[in-house]
Amino acid sequence: MNTQNFLQFSLESISSILDFLEDIISFTQLDFPFMRPRIGGLFPNSIMDRWNSSNFLQPFEKRLLPSLPFTEQDLKKNSLQNVVPLYLACRSGDIKVIELLLNDSNIDVNETYEGVTPLYIACQQGHTEVVNILLSDPRIDVNKSNNEDETPIFISCWKQHLDIVKLLLNDSRTDVNQSNKNNLTPFYISCRIGSTEIVKLLLNDQRTEIEKASDQDITPFAVACLGGHLEIVKRILASTKRVAFKRKNSNGLTVLEQVRSHSTDSFEDLEDWENWETKNDAERTKCNEVTSLLEDYDRDPIGLKFELKKQFALIGNFFFFFS
Repeated sequence: MNTQNFLQFSLESISSILDFLEDIISFTQLDFPFMRPRIGGLFPNSIMDRWNSSNFLQPFEKRLLPSLPFTEQDLKKNSLQNVVPLYLACRSGDIKVIELLLNDSNIDVNETYEGVTPLYIACQQGHTEVVNILLSDPRIDVNKSNNEDETPIFISCWKQHLDIVKLLLNDSRTDVNQSNKNNLTPFYISCRIGSTEIVKLLLNDQRTEIEKASDQDITPFAVACLGGHLEIVKRILASTKRVAFKRKNSNGLTVLEQVRSHSTDSFEDLEDWENWETKNDAERTKCNEVTSLLEDYDRDPIGLKFELKKQFALIGNFFFFFS
């Protein structure tokens, strides 16, 4: 983008930039350590190099400096460090600023703030349009994780942003099975929190591995059973993906035995499992229904799978699976 093209943004871009600066002012007032501005100001160096920094900022100085936790001398000394403009724009969902920044070929689109990329923060905040724009840029690292090894698709599943999960699954670059530091995958976390619609999406994706266990040796299927998520359990059993139903955990228990025993030793990473005895009647009913379903499957796996596929209108896939 040359100077002439940049100027064509005219008042519309300046207005958008001012809105973005206001977001930054508000952001810094709330928690300045979370945003420490860097050299080049609020825009990539390659753009700012075409302008004299202080001249460019001069029209805004009176408006900005009383509110910002740094001084005019800091600006002139180029001593401001660590602002990540694209991260901030993605966090606030400012489309115009994001597009302006992405038009600069020299900007690092995967630059992080405390380990968080622009794509990750957009996914976390639920900014679907922003995610769509970022994914259209070939420079984006779709699988770059945060300091906990959580990827953009992981946080999207955790926050249950269905439309964003769809976008990420439609991108061939997405690693659907990348796990975090606790060995939890996007599929695991979706089963754990009971996100049925996202589980359905992941089950329909050929890349999804459904048997990867957590550090506590709990599989996604087991965590769904233990959480009383009946429809998810049914969906997994009805899917074309194979379930190791007889798999034993580190304590030598199958998932059916785990659910029957309610053994807290087996479920250390399941939230509130230690409060099993105080669960309300609705939760108890859900778990009893899961137990009954698992017992039926244990007696007649092919028959129950057939019935579940009929229930979910997947009967064609059933014959294909067993052909």
